[in-house]
Amino acid sequence: MLWPIPHDDTRMMSSLVAQGQADGVLMMSVHLDDARADALDAAGVPYAMIGATRDISSRSSVDIDFGTTVQETVDRLVGLGHREIAFINHSSQSLATGYGPSVRADQAYRAYLTDLGLSPIARTCEDTPSAGRQVAAEILDSHPGVTSFMTMNELATFGVYSALQSRGLSIPGDVSIIGLATSMGVSEMSNPHSPRWMFPAQPSGASPSTRSWRNSTANRPRLPTPQSPASTARE
Repeated sequence: MLWPIPHDDTRMMSSLVAQGQADGVLMMSVHLDDARADALDAAGVPYAMIGATRDISSRSSVDIDFGTTVQETVDRLVGLGHREIAFINHSSQSLATGYGPSVRADQAYRAYLTDLGLSPIARTCEDTPSAGRQVAAEILDSHPGVTSFMTMNELATFGVYSALQSRGLSIPGDVSIIGLATSMGVSEMSNPHSPRWMFPAQPSGASPSTRSWRNSTANRPRLPTPQSPASTARE
């Protein structure tokens, strides 16, 4: 059963559990402070998360290692000579509500660029091509030295391409773009094809480049060993 429940809606989750409609739960779109997980903990219902709450010491979860992903992407761009690297994230609401991927990627990007002595140029963006176009245009106007974009917003990435091409900027001749945790389909739909940092699927259904596997009970099946991400960025 697929049941869309907002991360802060304990009433709906408690109702689902009370009706006995679920013997176990697979939770997605996980937030750092996720009331659904708290409700399941209180009810004693087994669950696992695709994503991670702030504290996962007693919760089963699998998540992308956003810190490593961001660092390897930045290293790739710096190695190509880029010094002004912009990052376009998901919406401001996703950050404000503590959506895990948005928060972790934002924190990793800001921290790593600061460590390298570079200035972070981070923006939030609604998940639409038009919003991506507007945000990219604002970045180009306010930071004319930007030569690369990291995007973690698939639909907005199309707008970034549009903004660059409307100014006569070639990709990747003038500006480079790398999509984080994006799909092969979106990469192939871009023109030219968008380089990306990719996480290959596993037969077990596990997500590689895993931030953490945690077993909350000793008798749960042993989970497969996570693997490192593989870069498929193309020049």
